Amino acid sequence: MKKMENLNINDTTIRDLFQETGAVNINLKKIENLLKNLDEAGFSSLEVWGGASFERLLENNLGKNPWYYLENIRTIVSKTPIQALIGAKNLTGYDYFPDDIIKRFTKLSVKSGVKIFRIYDALNDIENMKFIINEIIQNNSECQASIIYNENQPIEFYLEFAERLLEEGASSICIKDNESILTPKKIREIFTSLPEEIKNNTFLSTKNLKGIQILNYFEAIENGCSGVDLSFIYSKYFDNYIPPIFPFVISQRDLISRSNVNIEKISSVFEIINSQIYPLLKKDIKLPKLIFDVDNKSIPPKWLISAIEKQLEQIGQIDKLDEVLKEMIEIKMQIGNPSFTTPISQIIGGQAILNTVICDNKWEIVSDEMQALIKGEYGEIKGNIDKDIKDNIERNLLTSDNFIKNNIIFEECKKELRKYSNSEEDILSYCIFPEKTLNLFEKKIKIKSSPIKALKKESEIEIDVKDFEELEDKGSSNLDTEKIRQIVELLESSNLDEITIETGETKIKLTKSSDKKMFTKDFIEDLRALTGNFEKISSPKSKKEDKSVSKTSNKLEERETKTEQTNHFVESQKENIKEIRSPIVGTFYSSPEPGKRPFVLVGQKVRKGDVVCIIEAMKLMNKIVSDYDGIIEEILVKDEEPVDFDKVLMKVRVES
Repeated sequence: MKKMENLNINDTTIRDLFQETGAVNINLKKIENLLKNLDEAGFSSLEVWGGASFERLLENNLGKNPWYYLENIRTIVSKTPIQALIGAKNLTGYDYFPDDIIKRFTKLSVKSGVKIFRIYDALNDIENMKFIINEIIQNNSECQASIIYNENQPIEFYLEFAERLLEEGASSICIKDNESILTPKKIREIFTSLPEEIKNNTFLSTKNLKGIQILNYFEAIENGCSGVDLSFIYSKYFDNYIPPIFPFVISQRDLISRSNVNIEKISSVFEIINSQIYPLLKKDIKLPKLIFDVDNKSIPPKWLISAIEKQLEQIGQIDKLDEVLKEMIEIKMQIGNPSFTTPISQIIGGQAILNTVICDNKWEIVSDEMQALIKGEYGEIKGNIDKDIKDNIERNLLTSDNFIKNNIIFEECKKELRKYSNSEEDILSYCIFPEKTLNLFEKKIKIKSSPIKALKKESEIEIDVKDFEELEDKGSSNLDTEKIRQIVELLESSNLDEITIETGETKIKLTKSSDKKMFTKDFIEDLRALTGNFEKISSPKSKKEDKSVSKTSNKLEERETKTEQTNHFVESQKENIKEIRSPIVGTFYSSPEPGKRPFVLVGQKVRKGDVVCIIEAMKLMNKIVSDYDGIIEEILVKDEEPVDFDKVLMKVRVES
């Protein structure tokens, strides 16, 4: 077998860093030295942007948009090409965007420093990829087109698809195994089937979900693969992410010698990361049971597992995590086995929560996005869709609103954002993630008016009472840990679910899961005995209890509150009022899209089954319907307001 002369290594450390920490407090000064050393290390490219990192960077506390980071990285990294991971139609988001947005996004990315675009389509639909490939070429940049590995596809598929992508203008190919299901045997079969001119220009990118990817990389390179992805964010922290560079360097020195990577510089980078980056990372502890399944099943990506875990925690259903993940795998097979890749993985995850947590019967409610996927609006699903599911969806099909954004989205977003900014970077960010872009501007305004208060205090301590042991690693406070331990015990025995205590410069937040939320006089007295005179105590999860208790005012109205609740219940029963509650945690939308008439208004008649609002959760737009015939008596939530599970959204006066 002929070994290739030069091995390319794409380093994903910076994108991993942005993606996993959320970059909430990471400024470029903090990583400038790291970037300079990575630039000197001899990698073929540095993947610093795209994927989920775009969204995470919008969540930063410094008021900087993702384009700012990209543009400034370009000024630091001068020797190594900057690479970005981009969805063919969804770019860095979850919607499919029109050609105008794709054109603007591509051009601005090149201007901001991207030299190589690694593009993908979750369904391997070449029709979705053609436009962006052409746009990248028109902007004089390099396009590496991805083929998402699918275990159900024959070996011939990879050769045929690679040839078609190269014909469209892609300069290289990347085989992406997002589900960690490739094995050395499959790798060997794929690469030995490719002609020399293709496999010597083909990367392999895998997720290290099961710890075998170094073996896969070795097999691929020995059979002609031209390059691989590696990361300094090593498996101690992310066992299910990009394979770490150190095992590769240690075990495959002969392969490294065929690359341009400088081993000594790698050691320097490690020292920087070890001292400056690892302390920022939260070590993964929880691993779903299915990771250890010997059947080598598909596994959802780590970030999606984390998102689902967080969602289930919010609705008190965390014990169903493994059940939801198992359901995702079942749904995936039922709808033709598409890849767990954005945005398809989010659609499957949302439907799995509906099937296992929300509905009494599976497929009782089908999300709009799942309907669009089954209809083929995201592209062609190569596998077979379960006939019963397809028939059920077709019988109960609702028209999905705004599946692909309209062609005037940029001008509409420009008008909506004009009070904040007229820059193309901000407008494009708003087109992709409107709510998070607006939140970023709010942070920027706060920073401008009060720079110190706008940033999180170093002395702020936030812990879950289940993980109290972590407190000693969180830094010092004005209260010793033994007293805080006693506060934890006091909270556990109370019916509160969260308290925040401020003493001087220290802010301590303690949380637990509970349905009841009520301060009691005894609780306040016991807490004051432990802390002395605190400036503020609050339990923000309940509006009734979100009142400050100061040195001069701590009288409670528990009896009056209970009386009000009882009277309200009696009054509601007498007036035949029914409540419409949120079945999930998410964001409330009163209308199908901004500027449109609300679904319902106070005083409006509704029939059972009428849509009354939308709750967005995990980027899925879930239509909430009335269970009653009646009149809208009251709407209790404002447009775009976050809502908790079981939150009362509206009240309906039921017709007798």
